[in-house]
Amino acid sequence: MNTYPHYKPSGIDWIGEIPEHWEVKKLKYVDLVIMGQSPDSEDYLDDEKATPFLQGNADFGQLFPIPRVYCNAVSKTSRQNDILLSVRAPIGAINISDKEYGIGRGLCAVRALTSNYKFLFYHMIIKHEELNSIGTGSTYKAVTVENVKSTNLIFPPLSEQTAIANYLDRKTAEIDQTIADKEALIGLYEEEKKGLINEAVTKGLNPNVPLKDSNIEWLGDVPAHWEVKKLKQVSSKIGDGIHATPEYVDSSDFYFINGNNLNEGVITISESTKSVSEEEFEKYKLNLNYGTVLICRIQVTNATS
Repeated sequence: MNTYPHYKPSGIDWIGEIPEHWEVKKLKYVDLVIMGQSPDSEDYLDDEKATPFLQGNADFGQLFPIPRVYCNAVSKTSRQNDILLSVRAPIGAINISDKEYGIGRGLCAVRALTSNYKFLFYHMIIKHEELNSIGTGSTYKAVTVENVKSTNLIFPPLSEQTAIANYLDRKTAEIDQTIADKEALIGLYEEEKKGLINEAVTKGLNPNVPLKDSNIEWLGDVPAHWEVKKLKQVSSKIGDGIHATPEYVDSSDFYFINGNNLNEGVITISESTKSVSEEEFEKYKLNLNYGTVLICRIQVTNATS
């Protein structure tokens, strides 16, 4: 990318200097911000002939929204190419409006009046942390429409905005394709790993050993000198988790785990893992020893440890 001959302070600490001919302005002085408004719950419909309605960032896709409900009583709408911005946690999540939508209180639409909408989209991506830092609320963090309107943005001349947006379109498409290729390759390796494990566990390491029918359809033949037994015949104990809901606490050294914590043979603790008090831990704990296998009984990803 080319450098510019002269720069000036932007007045924004985390940005630093910008090209001398660029401007820093509050969003409300350049483009339009439309705060969403939610209709009454009885006005929501399943009829796709009605206006698609977005309640919040839960309706966001990778780039364009995926509406779940419809409504004929919308009061605030987005237009095609408006930037849809989540104003409730997670604050700053964005999508592009690919057509007209009704928008609820969890969203606002930013309409490019004088700027390039794609440049505005990329610019709002980097405002995520700043918007989060000014969010307030006890139940969930949120920003007001005035917070969004008053955020400072950098505005190059329109021709440069267009050039920057086109450049980012190309580069992000290349990155997305690289990610997709890597994910496909990872998928192939995962299949190869599963096949290797399956072959070693069910057939052994000697490819020339005599085989016999296991009488299990999915298993097929096994080495002739192997035995097929029910799991309970070779386990000291098989049991499941608690049949109750413990009392959770905000933070402690004791965690309540489920299938979501089982990840590729390892128990992982994430931000969403619930904590319990020591008293609740002692009340519900199961005595597991080294070598105990944990298996999830409902469908989640990578759920064996």
